[in-house]
Amino acid sequence: MRLLGTRGLGFADYHFATVLEPTKLVRDIFARASKIATRIDASSCHRHFDTRRIDPMSNYPLMASLLGASPLKKKKKPKIVGLYTAKESGAPMRSHRKVQLVEGLGIAGDRYAHLTGSYSAFRRSLREPGAREPGRQLTIVSADGIDAALKTAGLEGALEPRRSYGDFRRNVVVRGLSAAELMAFQGRELRLGDECRVFVHRHCVPCIYNEKLCGREGQVEAIWDASGISCEVLAGGSLSVSDAVELAPPDSAGHATERDLGDQPPGYFERPSRRTAATVADARRAADLALKDLAKTDLAGAIRVERAYAAVGLRFWPKASFESELAAHRRAAVRAGLVVAAIIVAAGAIALL
Repeated sequence: MRLLGTRGLGFADYHFATVLEPTKLVRDIFARASKIATRIDASSCHRHFDTRRIDPMSNYPLMASLLGASPLKKKKKPKIVGLYTAKESGAPMRSHRKVQLVEGLGIAGDRYAHLTGSYSAFRRSLREPGAREPGRQLTIVSADGIDAALKTAGLEGALEPRRSYGDFRRNVVVRGLSAAELMAFQGRELRLGDECRVFVHRHCVPCIYNEKLCGREGQVEAIWDASGISCEVLAGGSLSVSDAVELAPPDSAGHATERDLGDQPPGYFERPSRRTAATVADARRAADLALKDLAKTDLAGAIRVERAYAAVGLRFWPKASFESELAAHRRAAVRAGLVVAAIIVAAGAIALL
């Protein structure tokens, strides 16, 4: 649609974007705008309205958009409607009215701030090889996005009896942003409340573990694009339900933070339904290698994630590989025990000399 001219309208003098009832002023504006509308290329807009006979008020939204205004009230700032933590992997999520964010860690008392989360064992940072992903510190999800995704899929809503947004195991739940709007913050700095600042690293993909935990078959596919974002805490402080969530000013230093997507296994950011057999096979091989590394550095962490998945009838690691590593660990422990015993016996023998 091509607007040929607005000269003489004087539209900037009128502020009616929040007017809800037709007024003489609005009718006057539209009457004047109607004259301009007749100068619009009719071939490109005849499907929207008849330029030969315009009823200004019947075309209120369209006319307002032509003039660069909205007939609706200004959108409210997104607000936090839920804050959740869990003390360790697999533990129930607890709801809070107020929490404390700690720079470089997460929410005080949460599993990921204390490195007891299901995925805390993994050191997959690309920004700092050998370190944990900074985006594991805090997760945010859109209540609007979850609601829409579940409704579209015909699944039970998040606010049904015995349900809550905490079921999705994200730390911060926001209302006033769609899933797409929240995802668009990747690579940007957000301000949470008056004190906290976070950097959004990546999409926080949903997992089959949570689907089983929630008991909603098809949940992973349904909420794939609405499952939230993973963030690094740049500045800590107090954070409460009803606090605002907004993009930091353009000149804020946090926007320059180096984004870290993590050294993820093949297919990690792909919907399960779109993964090929080759991708699945590559992911399995990657899991085998990751398990071998963890068996040397943090076997307890590898066991922790396996136990969480086992609690809902799943396996995280390939069965044969996991059992093989456990067996090797037991043999090593026996050998170590025998060595210690031998040392004790030798020390005792020397003492008798």
